[in-house]
Amino acid sequence: MCEAPFGPFRQRCLTPFRTDAQRANAAAKVKILNDGETVARQTKRSGKSAARTFKNSGGHVPARSDIDHAIDLQLGGPDVVENMWPVDSSVNRSLGPQIRHRIKNLQPGTVINKVTIGDR
Repeated sequence: MCEAPFGPFRQRCLTPFRTDAQRANAAAKVKILNDGETVARQTKRSGKSAARTFKNSGGHVPARSDIDHAIDLQLGGPDVVENMWPVDSSVNRSLGPQIRHRIKNLQPGTVINKVTIGDR
């Protein structure tokens, strides 16, 4: 089940991807989210580019990749280089809005204890 309450915690299910590479990238992201401490949070963008910050720190951005916050800002991740990584552009541009949509009605501070990718 993709959206089941578990006590004060929530499970969130995200739509699957098409290619093996995208699925692998998304699976890595889900593992990071599930291994980390994630809580629903309202965020305001700082206005600085994650890609620029990442590149300025010596990081490389492969073709067809975006710089993503490994633990999304909207899930309590810090806006620091150590929380940034290159991820497939399609995966990044899909997961962020999906997460935002799934947490938009949660109270700030609600713990997200499980993120999955699968059928709705």
